[in-house]
Amino acid sequence: MKRYGMRIAVLCALVGIGAAWKLTADEPAKEPQKDRAALAKFMREKLEASNQVLEGLVTENFGLIVKGAEKLESMSEAEKWRVSNDVIYRQLSEDFRRIAKQLQKDAKAATIDPASLTWIKATMNCIECHKYTKGMLISGE
Repeated sequence: MKRYGMRIAVLCALVGIGAAWKLTADEPAKEPQKDRAALAKFMREKLEASNQVLEGLVTENFGLIVKGAEKLESMSEAEKWRVSNDVIYRQLSEDFRRIAKQLQKDAKAATIDPASLTWIKATMNCIECHKYTKGMLISGE
């Protein structure tokens, strides 16, 4: 009987924590239908800047890496970038800005291996953020 009591207590605690988190989470920004086209264009520009970085890495063109990383950092500070106001999304965005700055630093130092590893971090951050925001859209949050 003690085993069931403990399971019920743990379950209640988890439900309570989940409910508290849901109540304290910031609301995501609402995206009007007309803004979807603008967001798609913005994301396409982000992809083009990403392609500059990748091209710079494979050709060891450090100027191109810097240019793409600067564009990505600048874009990450734009209002269009912020599709949500919640803590996790804000942290992912801040991590991305930090990574973009490090990528610029690596490229300006003409260090291909560190720049390549930093770009992998940036790519992983993008994938994680897209998974997160897609999950928010699916769940309706």
